[in-house]
Amino acid sequence: MRKRTLVIILIVMTALSSCRYSVSDTPDNTPLYGKLSSDGECFLAVNKNDELITWGYNGAHVLPGMPDIITNKQPFVIMKDAKSASCGQWTCLAVDQSGNLWCWGSNLFGQYGNGTVGDSTKKDDTFIIMYDVKNAYADSEHCAALKQDGTLWTWGKNEKGQLGTGGTADSPSPVKIIEDVKSVCASGSATFAIKNDGSLWGCGDIGIPDKFGNSYRNTPVKIMNNVRSVSGSGTVLAVKNDNTLWAWGYPETPGNNMCDYFNKGVPVKIMDGVRSAGVFLGNYAAIKTDGSLWTWGANYGGQLGDGTNIDRATPEKVFDGVECVAISLEFIVAMRKDGSLWASGTYVSPYMSFEDCEKRNEFYKIYYPS
Repeated sequence: MRKRTLVIILIVMTALSSCRYSVSDTPDNTPLYGKLSSDGECFLAVNKNDELITWGYNGAHVLPGMPDIITNKQPFVIMKDAKSASCGQWTCLAVDQSGNLWCWGSNLFGQYGNGTVGDSTKKDDTFIIMYDVKNAYADSEHCAALKQDGTLWTWGKNEKGQLGTGGTADSPSPVKIIEDVKSVCASGSATFAIKNDGSLWGCGDIGIPDKFGNSYRNTPVKIMNNVRSVSGSGTVLAVKNDNTLWAWGYPETPGNNMCDYFNKGVPVKIMDGVRSAGVFLGNYAAIKTDGSLWTWGANYGGQLGDGTNIDRATPEKVFDGVECVAISLEFIVAMRKDGSLWASGTYVSPYMSFEDCEKRNEFYKIYYPS
């Protein structure tokens, strides 16, 4: 793909499954990685026409070709022939149909994966950094890519061992850390990998303390078996092959404090009949096998979509016909099977007045693909 001039399309309008913030699966339980993704302020989506769309706040150049400070409420196309995408706080990654891994945004911690650290003129461009990639994830400070041969590669910041290299030194170049992997999640200060045998492995802040009370691991360690998907860092949700949802970790926000299954030190089963699940700063969402969306946790922005602004400790059904979901701080976006996007909550950025924000506590349509 060559560099292109971007065209803003008003109301034309799918991004981890960016695992920390989004959840997705197909009806046969095959994960739809990267169909809907958010860093909390910006969203990426791959629609049914394989177009990569974006909207939101551009403080870190995550909307290519747009001014430094802009809040774009309406989605617009930035790439054709897209397969998946992941939106980190500073950096974004996208995999096209040929397996090329594209990158744009900030290189503050070496997220470009080219051996350099620090922003450059490439900040506003999209450019290829790796080939033969199956899926990739960008978090706020580190990245991970799963290649077609099942090898997992990580790069960027490594303060808590999230790169899995055996130490805590940052790496601006991709490092191979584990093999025989079928899916991956880079989230917060953790990296998780699900192997072909269904075993879940993690490094960084995996949310399970050792005998010394430390939950950080600088090499991948096995956590549990028979896992299909995982989301989170510190606070973690995992869906097993039998459609049970498991949670572990420690509370980071008032929303997490409501849920007594955290701080147990071990995974705890909390729900049945779940296809996929995601978490972001005390906000939780699960898609059941029938396509229904269930939410719980913090709700001060109305993001749970239940018609209230009241925090809730137990899951409640709020929507139907959902394929995948992206979760931000006060905003949840759901993609239905027809490719339409629906939102609930309050979209807030430092450069948008509160009076101008959408403030709704029930899901409303924001995009329907042409």
